[in-house]
Amino acid sequence: MHKYFIREIKAMEREKEEIIIEEFKTSPKKNENSHKPQEYQNFILPVAFCITFLVAVLAGMFWLKLSVVLVCVILVLESLIGVCLHDTPVWVHGMEIVISVVAGIIFGQPVFMIIAAAIYVATILALHYMRQ
Repeated sequence: MHKYFIREIKAMEREKEEIIIEEFKTSPKKNENSHKPQEYQNFILPVAFCITFLVAVLAGMFWLKLSVVLVCVILVLESLIGVCLHDTPVWVHGMEIVISVVAGIIFGQPVFMIIAAAIYVATILALHYMRQ
């Protein structure tokens, strides 16, 4: 019985060595220079989105004379809706934009809701290109 356990232990050690060697052979070589364009692109998209968001906030505050809280809340909600719906079909995005513009017409701020729809589209595009 003792010999049986020794054979099992040796067999497990051989399997472990084979797994380690196999993992070592299949690990890709890492080249630091090959990831630079991807890192740069991943940095540009959030910065471009933040600049677009800031321009929309400033346009809502100074050009349309709306309160800061209202502008920020609406634009953050549009961004969150964009994050939640970014994997849905195109017609859903179209419906969301139409709903935003209709809500703007009903509440007397169609220009601001068009700006909010632009933030929604910017969110969708940023998430789409960040995944690629």
